Amino acid sequence: LRQVFVENSTGTVTFGASSGTKFYPEWWGNVTAVDNLYLGIGAGRNITSGNENIFIGYNAGNAVVTTSNNIFIGYKAGELSIGYDNIFIGERAGILDANANSHAHVIIGKRAGFVMDYSAVTATYPVENTFVGHQAGMDSTHSIDNTYIGAEAGLHCNPTDGNTGYNTFVGAYAGAGAAVGCVG
Repeated sequence: LRQVFVENSTGTVTFGASSGTKFYPEWWGNVTAVDNLYLGIGAGRNITSGNENIFIGYNAGNAVVTTSNNIFIGYKAGELSIGYDNIFIGERAGILDANANSHAHVIIGKRAGFVMDYSAVTATYPVENTFVGHQAGMDSTHSIDNTYIGAEAGLHCNPTDGNTGYNTFVGAYAGAGAAVGCVG
């Protein structure tokens, strides 16, 4: 399916094969998403009621169904994300942010924030993280209020004790691979 679609009544713009596919009510039923922009193959493919999202790139925001206020730019940026109020920029940035309670992240860099998810150990969701740099914060599950700046800063900061909150790592490899505490 190749498409270019502009819908003025809802403010939604799609451009690219399968972008915003569920937006078409004649195919999928009642879709109430408004003020969205989808550019790229599969961008925003599954959205039904999320508002004010911008997805640019192959499969950017592909799993988003109902969340709002996200900006995902890059190849598979936020592809499986279902959180809200996030900014993911870069190839596969925030790709596995697969929790609806995850929100308020600024993640910039190739594979930055690659895996963020709920922690059964601490009963926490990833919220309010800033990861900037190639693979910064990659595999940093259940992280809260962290700032990782630099190539691979906070990479695999996923300690067994579940403590990955309120850290600041600045510089290449800072805090990478911390096994306990992940204290910056």
